[in-house]
Amino acid sequence: MWRVQTEGLNDARGIPAGVVCPPQLEDSPDGEFISSGENTKGPLSVAIGRQGNFLHWGFAVSPEYMTEQAKLVFINAIHYISHFAGQPAYVENGSMITRDTVRNLMYTLTDEGWGKQQAYSQAMQADRETFVAELRARKEAGGTLSDLEKRIIDMPPMPTLQRNDLLGHTVPDDVRNRFGTDWRAYIQYYEENLPYLYPGKAASGIRLLIADEDARALGLANDDIRLLERCIDMLEKDSMDDAAWRMLYRYTNKRFTSVEDWSSWLRAKRDTMFFTEMGGFKFMAGPDDALGLGEESPVSVSVEDPTATNPVTCAATLSVTSPGFATLGVKLSILPGWYVYAQVPEGQPFEQTSFDIESEQLYPTDIMLIPYPNKQIQQDPFLVGYEGEVMFTQDFFVLGELDDAEVKVVIHFQACNVDLCTQPETREILLSLSD
Repeated sequence: MWRVQTEGLNDARGIPAGVVCPPQLEDSPDGEFISSGENTKGPLSVAIGRQGNFLHWGFAVSPEYMTEQAKLVFINAIHYISHFAGQPAYVENGSMITRDTVRNLMYTLTDEGWGKQQAYSQAMQADRETFVAELRARKEAGGTLSDLEKRIIDMPPMPTLQRNDLLGHTVPDDVRNRFGTDWRAYIQYYEENLPYLYPGKAASGIRLLIADEDARALGLANDDIRLLERCIDMLEKDSMDDAAWRMLYRYTNKRFTSVEDWSSWLRAKRDTMFFTEMGGFKFMAGPDDALGLGEESPVSVSVEDPTATNPVTCAATLSVTSPGFATLGVKLSILPGWYVYAQVPEGQPFEQTSFDIESEQLYPTDIMLIPYPNKQIQQDPFLVGYEGEVMFTQDFFVLGELDDAEVKVVIHFQACNVDLCTQPETREILLSLSD
C-alpha cells in the first residue's frame, strides 16, 4: 500500500480521494488494469487503467496535493498511454448491468449473502455515526470544519436496507411481480436464464437484463459464437427466418441484408471475435464493429424550428432500412437557452425525457439509441439534460407485411430555461410505413 494524495476526504481541506472506473475494464481486449487499489466499489473496480488510448486516472487532486511517488506514477502512466495514440476504444465502458451484476445479486439473496450485506451496512452506519460524533465534538469545541464535513453532519442517517431493496436496480418488474419475496425463486430463475440474458427495457425504463427466448430455444448462450453460426445456417435454409434475423441484429452492430454478407463477415472476423457485455452484449472484432463508428444515422428527420411560445418541437420518421427491418428516428429541436431533461435523480421534481412506443407489427431488435447528455444542470452531477437538436433511433424487425406496419410514438418531456420550467408535456406521433 502507498499513499497517493497528501490530502483526502477526512483531512482538513476535505478533498475527495477520487473515483474508480467501472468494473469489467478487461471486458474487451483493448482494456487493462494498471493498478486496482483499496476502494468501496468492489474488487473488480480499478484506480488506474487503460482502454484504447484513454487513461483512467482515478484520483481527484492536482499535482499540488500528490505525493512524490504518485507524481512519478502519473508521469509513467502518461508515458505508457502514449504508445496507444490514435487507437480508439472498442467499446464505451459506461454504466451497464452485466451478468456479474446478476451473479452478485444471486449470492446476496442467499441467507449467507444477505447476512454479510447486513453486517456490512451496519458497520458502515456505525462508522458514519462515530465520524459524525467526532465532527460535532470538534465543532462544539470551536474547531473548523470543511464544507464537506458540514454537509456530512446535516445528512440524514442511511435508511435500513431491506432484502427487497436489492432487486430494484437489477430485476425487471415482471420478474419481481412473479416471485415477490421468494428469494430462492429469483436464484433459480437466474441460474436457468443466465446464459440468455441481454439488455431489454423494464417498465421503469431502466436497461435491465431479460431472458432471450430465441437463444434459449436454441440452447446456445448468447456469448457463444456458435449462436451466430447457427443463425446463418438458419437463414441459408430459410432467408426469412424471423428468429435468426433478430439474433444477428441483437448481438452484433452489423446491418447486413443478405446471408452471403453475414457469412463472409463471420468467416473474415471469427478468429478475432470477442463478446462484450459492457459494449451492449455484442460480438465485435475491433473498433470497426462498434456501434455507429463513422456511420450516419440510417434515417433523416426534419423538424420545425422552435419558437418562444413553443420552445421544443418534435418530429419522427419510420423507414425501411433493410428487408424486413425498419428504423424509427425521433428528433427534438430545442430553442437556444432552453433544455429538456436527459436524467433526473430520484426525488427531483422534473420530468425526464422518455418514449412510449406502441405497435403490433414492430418488434424492437435492441434498446433505443439515445444521445449523450450535453447540458449540466445546477450542481447535481446526475441531473443532466439536452440542448440544441437531439436524435433518438430505434431498430425494429417488422412482423408481417411492411406496408401494414404502424407505430405510435409518445414523447414525454419538460422544457426549462434559467428562469422557468413549463409543465411536463406529452406529444403523440402516429407513423406508418405505407405513408
